[in-house]
Amino acid sequence: MKKGHVIELIIDSILVFSGLVLSVLSNISQTECFYLVLLLIIALMESIEYIFNRDRKDSILMSIGSLVSALIIFLIKDKLNFTLAIAALSFTVLSFIIKVYSLKYIEKQKSRLLILRYIVIGVFTLLGIMISISLYYKVLTNTYLFSLLLMSFSLQELFCDILTYVDEIKEVLKR
Repeated sequence: MKKGHVIELIIDSILVFSGLVLSVLSNISQTECFYLVLLLIIALMESIEYIFNRDRKDSILMSIGSLVSALIIFLIKDKLNFTLAIAALSFTVLSFIIKVYSLKYIEKQKSRLLILRYIVIGVFTLLGIMISISLYYKVLTNTYLFSLLLMSFSLQELFCDILTYVDEIKEVLKR
């Protein structure tokens, strides 16, 4: 296993774990700060992932996307629910665009697991849209929804990285 893959799996596992921890701490009163910290954690982890694996351009793009979503919180000073819903929706849409863009490179490799990646990205996008709608209408606690968004994003990342590793193992075994 390459060093970059190990780092990706560790970082994605850290993100999943931090989502679980944040869901336990979902009674935080400063929701804007909570979501801002969450986005900055994602940006930091994705930047670290890019440093160790420069082949993955989607990592630096996800870092920039997280920072753009964090910037939206500062720029939109409307009702809290509207601001948080727009920030979560922008993160979801940017993640979707970046992941679909990165799959174009994987399509060139003729991977059989590509359809699974599309399904996982589609499920994450639908979940992100539903979370954004729930944030706007304040269906559940905001911090709980953000931790759910972080867990779904990191599980999607972890699953896609595992698929990449499995696909590489199959190629090595064929030789």
